[in-house]
Amino acid sequence: MNRPRGNPSRVLVVGAGVAGLVAARSLADHGLEVTVVDKSRGVGGRLATRRLGDGASFDHGAALFDPVSEPFRRQLAVWEEDGLVERTGVDGRDGVPTRRVKGPATSLAKHLARGLDVRLGARGVSLALDGEGFTLTLEDGTDVRAAAALLTAPAPQLLELLDRGGLLRRVPDGTRAALEAVSYHPAFVLMLRLSSRLETFPSSGILLLRDGGPVARIFENARDGGPSRLSVYTRAGWAASRFGAPPGEVAEALKEAAASALGFERSAVVEEELKRWRFARAASVFPEEALFVDLDGAPLVLAGDAFGTPGEPGSGRPPLAGNTGLERAFLSGRAAAGRLLGLRG
Repeated sequence: MNRPRGNPSRVLVVGAGVAGLVAARSLADHGLEVTVVDKSRGVGGRLATRRLGDGASFDHGAALFDPVSEPFRRQLAVWEEDGLVERTGVDGRDGVPTRRVKGPATSLAKHLARGLDVRLGARGVSLALDGEGFTLTLEDGTDVRAAAALLTAPAPQLLELLDRGGLLRRVPDGTRAALEAVSYHPAFVLMLRLSSRLETFPSSGILLLRDGGPVARIFENARDGGPSRLSVYTRAGWAASRFGAPPGEVAEALKEAAASALGFERSAVVEEELKRWRFARAASVFPEEALFVDLDGAPLVLAGDAFGTPGEPGSGRPPLAGNTGLERAFLSGRAAAGRLLGLRG
């Protein structure tokens, strides 16, 4: 393998979700110069929080940690001790307590991003090689350069980024085919602000529905009292069959299911908003936790929640089910940083 060109301590990370932030945090803590770019207005990816008209916050991305692997359990224990996550009172797999972010979900992402060079609202158009390493061209026409690149966007988006910069053809055929085979389940999340507090909601703040209807779970965002603020999450199959349906039709179906499950009148809804996730959860994955490609000495690493062989019960690897997307992203981000740190070492 050729030696990396330029300064091997300059790394570009595309994507400020969990995988990107975990990788960037690890690289920066080891003394590398890291720049993180993301097209969104805030960090977190699926650690997503939105504020509606009255300013109240709603989590509308991944909201529940159901840990499987020992590294992620250890990290959750650290975050719990630091006051970043809390136990829900609901046990997950193997009786292990589930956790959720203490406060808005983005607060954990902001903690990971603290002190990093993060550039938001920066949509990448193409990634290409230059004499010193990589150049990421942004939608506004500016460039970001680094000796190494780590991409954590959903697979279809990172493939497009590489293709536009002429790098996709440099990826081995078998590897490229495996990346193109990665697929995702879509999802909807309906945020509902009610006029009063629901007394029927479980004290855990989580209601799991197993009736086969459109809703998989409902989260209560107003955990310290006040009128209820609900996040209503769809079942994967239902969302896939209706992803092209009119948003109003989807919202009505989810509102009706939530009202039936919790016993509130639809007139109690003061405000609502529907979020669509095209790449909500991996349906099929790339078999390695992080993919390393040597491009004439320029290191390219691909990672994210769709990387890593899925595990069976008891395997210690997150499966393609339940609330394991964040865990898969965490493990992939660690692995990606390890590949670059090992190369540097």
